[in-house]
Formats: sequence, structure tokens, C-alpha cells
Amino acid sequence: MQGSDTKQGPRDQWGNVKIPRLPDPSSSEADSDGWFQLTNGTANPERYSSLSGIAIIGLADLDKEDVGFTVETSYVELDCSESHFMSNDTSRGGLSVTCPDCGLLCATGAYNRTAAFLGPPFPGLTAAQLADPSMTRPRSIVFNSTVFNGEPIGFLQTTCQVTQQHVETQIECTGNECQATKIRSSRTDHRSGNYTSFDDWGGFALDVISRSSGPGSIGVGDDPSISSGPSTSELFLQNSSTVPAPSTYLLIMEGSTFNLSTISIDVFATRASILLNTALQVFTCPSCFAGNFPSNMSIYGPDYIPADGMAVMWKTYNLTMGSAFDGAFPPIAQAPFMAASTNATVTSHTEVYRSVYWWIGGLAGSVAVIFSMGLYSLCLRAKTRIPNVFDPVMGLTYNNEYMPSTYQEGELDSEDRAKLLQNERVRFGAVECKDTKARIAFGEEAMISVVDKNTWYHESI
Repeated sequence: MQGSDTKQGPRDQWGNVKIPRLPDPSSSEADSDGWFQLTNGTANPERYSSLSGIAIIGLADLDKEDVGFTVETSYVELDCSESHFMSNDTSRGGLSVTCPDCGLLCATGAYNRTAAFLGPPFPGLTAAQLADPSMTRPRSIVFNSTVFNGEPIGFLQTTCQVTQQHVETQIECTGNECQATKIRSSRTDHRSGNYTSFDDWGGFALDVISRSSGPGSIGVGDDPSISSGPSTSELFLQNSSTVPAPSTYLLIMEGSTFNLSTISIDVFATRASILLNTALQVFTCPSCFAGNFPSNMSIYGPDYIPADGMAVMWKTYNLTMGSAFDGAFPPIAQAPFMAASTNATVTSHTEVYRSVYWWIGGLAGSVAVIFSMGLYSLCLRAKTRIPNVFDPVMGLTYNNEYMPSTYQEGELDSEDRAKLLQNERVRFGAVECKDTKARIAFGEEAMISVVDKNTWYHESI
């Protein structure tokens, strides 16, 4: 039920990093170390192995640094045969998922397969069992989906073989934003991909999907027998990019159709494996998506990678096999899940100033020129005896008898007046008038005297 952008993006709704699917070698090229670079190509949910990401402890304290690390994980894949339509049974509703030969009670050589799935220190299959194809082939999972044509008319049955893919994923984090950048097959986990959790407890995940996708329990009006249409799981299988809103009664009554055979079998296998991996993750750790995990690393047990996990636990806690674990997990009992460990590279950023010498030289030269101009301006100002009165000077040329060139021409506009004045020389200074001895004006040479710096003068006339 997450939004389309979230399902297509590198993190789930709670910020956990999603593990991509290993690319097909025929369509992608790996480098010399086996890494497939993950590009930001066409976004779709099928790029990832699950709808939910994995919980990573310790990132909360590194939200201001860049962090890079690899994680060893596993996910299941499906190889499905073509679907078969069954019209003789319309009582089924929703999506029913079963595994007839899974689990300790149904599978042949179940205990040995479980040991092979768990890995060391369990012995796994004997040489004779390894030579028996019935003991080593993948388990089969059966999907039964109702077909609607206005009403249920039958169901599709699809059989798939389930295998497990062990991968190593490079994850890069900038602040709180983490995403997978490249992926390769695990170099440490060499367990057979034919042995999966369905050899032991995985069937519980199938029950979760089947129960949440069963017949519609919400009736219409007073008739509880009317089905509510395709389940959310089936709608996801039909179109993984949209919100799987259940069909309504009116939609069914108007003749809507629903048939998973309309999508290719490869697309069905990919989307069905996404459902399985999501259910397996939720089953093994129901609270993993919630966050706020204890940051005390010691409660998660000793450092180990998934391929060596059980061996490390057995050696550390002296556990024994029996009807129940006789040993104890004192520290791990406090942890929300059994967490594998990894080493990370943390990059801290510090702001520094880098010198660009030609820029510094240009800046210093500009400052020197501006400073010199300012200093020269101060020197000139110290020698100036009157204020800057350029505009009033122009005003003093109107009808001024001491300016023959403009006085004789009468009233002129400013442009013509400026042309006539460009070659005029005038004496501008202090003059004595009848009413005051402190004015600035034009005047005859005999009338003009030097401006006294200690005298306040009236406005120009």
C-alpha cells in the first residue's frame, strides 16, 4: 500500500534501504570484481527484491557524514511454468499460496535440507543424498488466483520453483539518504541456492499471504456471500506500480474482469517473489521497518557474516541441537533481530578555503587601486576650499551679465547653453555684496576674492 514513488524508489516508506535484484548477466555487464553498477534507469518495483528495506543499526549517529559499506543478504527467486485455468472450482477466493513439499513434515529428507540451508556447523546432506535429484532440487510453490468476469468463474494455478540468491550489495549514504549503488553474487556465502527457508519455516510466510488475500469477508448489504473482488496481493501482481485498491461491489457487478494470465509468466514470477520476500522479512522481524533500534551493538551478538552466522553462535554460546535449543542467547534475546555485521567507511567533511593565487593577485591589485584612488581623493578634498557646486554653477549662468555668451542670447535650453559654455573661463569665489560679505558667485576679477576656509558662506547667487 506504499505510494508508487516509494515502491519504485531505493528506500521504503520508513527510510530502510531496499536490496535490488541481481541483474541478468545477458543484459548487464559486470566489472572485473563481479560488481554490477546500478544506474538510475527506468524506475519500477521489479528492480528490487522486496517492497521493504533492511534495517541498519548505527546510521543514526552518522547523519552528518558520508558512509559506504557492503551488506551480505539473501532473497528468494521464482522460476514459474505457464498458468493453467481451472474452471471446475469457483469456491476459491483471493490468492492462495501453498508449498506441498515444504517444511519438516512434508519434505523428503527435511532435516538434512534444513541443515544444508542453515549452513555450518550443520553437516547438511550426505553424499548419497546429494546424488539423489529428488533431495537436491528446488521446492515448488503453487499460486492459485481467482479469475473474475463480472463474477468468479474459476481460478489460475501457477507452479513455481523457489531458489535463493546470496548477494553482496554496496550501499552509499549521504546524511540520512542511503541507496544501493552496486551488487554482485556473494563471495562468502556458497550455500546451494536450492535450499531456502521453505525447507524449514518459510511456509508460515505463505500462510500470511494467503490469509491476507483470502475471499472477501465484507459483504454488500445483507448478503455476506458476495466476494469483494481481487485481493490486494493479486492487484499488485496485476500492476505493481499502482496502489492495489480492492475492487468494489459495483465494479464487479458492472462486469469487470481480472485474469493474471494477461501478464507474462516472467513478470508474474518477479512480482510473486517480491511478495514472498516481503512476507519473509516481515515474518522474521515484524518491527524491523519501525526503526528506533537499540544502538548498543553488543546485544546483537559477536561480529559475523550470514554465511558464518550459525557457526559463530554455536561456538560462542555452546548451543546444542534437540527438540529445543538447550543453549541460551542472553545478549541476543534483547535484540529485535539477529543482525550480521559489516565494516563501513565514514567520510567527514570539513569546510576549507583553497587559495587561487591569480584570483588573490587580481583582488589585491584591485584593492590597491581603489585604496590609492581613495587616498588621492582625500588629499584633493583637503585642498578644496569650496564644496562641489557644479549644478549651482550652471544655474548662475542664467541672465548673468558676467557671462556675455549666454546673457546676450537670452533664454536658452540646457543643451544649447552647455555648448556655449564649453570654452568659457569664469572666476568663481567669494564676493562682497551690499547686504553681506559672505556669498559665492561669479564676478569681475576685482570683486572675486579667495574663499576663506574658516568662513561659512551663503548659498550661491
